[in-house]
Amino acid sequence: MANENNPQLEQQLRETATLGNGRALTGLSIAARASLSAHSLNNEGTINNEQIERIVNVVQDGEVVPVNAVSGDVLKHGFIDHLRALALGADGALPLCASCRRSDPNRINEDPQFQEALKGINKTENARVVDEVVRRCVIDDLGGLLVTQGNRNAPRRSVAQFGWLLGVPEHVRTERYTHIKLALGATEDDAEGSNRGQNLFKRPASSGQYAFVTQLALGRIGYNDISAKYVVEPAERARRASAALQALYLTLAAPTGAQRNTQLPHLQGAHGVVCFAFGTTPPVLFSPLEEGFENQMRDIANAFEQQRRSLALVEFASVAELGAILERATLWVGPARA
Repeated sequence: MANENNPQLEQQLRETATLGNGRALTGLSIAARASLSAHSLNNEGTINNEQIERIVNVVQDGEVVPVNAVSGDVLKHGFIDHLRALALGADGALPLCASCRRSDPNRINEDPQFQEALKGINKTENARVVDEVVRRCVIDDLGGLLVTQGNRNAPRRSVAQFGWLLGVPEHVRTERYTHIKLALGATEDDAEGSNRGQNLFKRPASSGQYAFVTQLALGRIGYNDISAKYVVEPAERARRASAALQALYLTLAAPTGAQRNTQLPHLQGAHGVVCFAFGTTPPVLFSPLEEGFENQMRDIANAFEQQRRSLALVEFASVAELGAILERATLWVGPARA
């Protein structure tokens, strides 16, 4: 569907399709600044009755400064949850192992059918193990895992990669707020610590601009890195790639994490750039912690691509525009080349 409200975006998408010239999309990266208010998506733990937000150090003007952050583990967990929902709603078009259907954190390693299949594979035949992983489950294909059963060491590297969601220095704040659990008539907790009494507790709420980076190696979907062969048919690889793009969009548009029962994040916007790769050159990235990151990514792409012309960058100014870009990208997925 044409972007009638943004002719410039539509022009960028048309130029990207022309550059692709029928070639399969092999990968993409996204660098964005997202505005979130009053969230508590990632915390270190609690000290007494106070919850402690997660803090990491970043570089600003040559100095190291602390900022609020959400780990890449939380973001990828959200990506997998969205991918699972899409697979469950696909009426069998996207395979799921029994463990991933029930959100088992051990994934296919806990699947009885997979465990049975391993009995017929020598522990040195890692390529055959990865074949089984890739064929049986879209989550394990895209999300990656390590199979160690039977003294094996068979890795499936993740197709999706996420960095930390990092607060932009001087553009993010955290406050702590006191709450009370009102228990009428209660005096204090019993000796067993059943937490049935009235108590005070403190929770953090963070607001600001956050730097978001991610990459999808679409050309590796259905691909066995050990045998260097595709083990999934082209039509199914395209379906998996399309689901991956949808799940990636939802990871930013519908953020998941801790405390969402009472501190559902206020997503107030996002802007950035998507880099599309139609060849062997990987999609470029530059941190949105820096001002002018969009221009930096264009400069890096141009430095890579003086001759080959396989990278295209498309900028977006809202969450909706990112959705339109990734929806168009579903038309470009297909049988990638090794």
